[in-house]
Amino acid sequence: MLKVELPLNDAYKTVFRIYDMAGKMLLRAVADDNVTNSIDVSNLSDGTYVLVANQDGVLSSGKFTVKH
Repeated sequence: MLKVELPLNDAYKTVFRIYDMAGKMLLRAVADDNVTNSIDVSNLSDGTYVLVANQDGVLSSGKFTVKH
């Protein structure tokens, strides 16, 4: 699981997208009302990915690594 913390007032508006390093979108998830959201990445292969969060039009991104 990938855990993402969000400001409480923006959590319900956030859409997450996960991309591989070639830029292909692999996963899309919508935040629930919690400050901490979990995204199941167990189906992703080992490697490095980019998480993009869209909070009401404001984009934030970061890399993360999956190792099984």
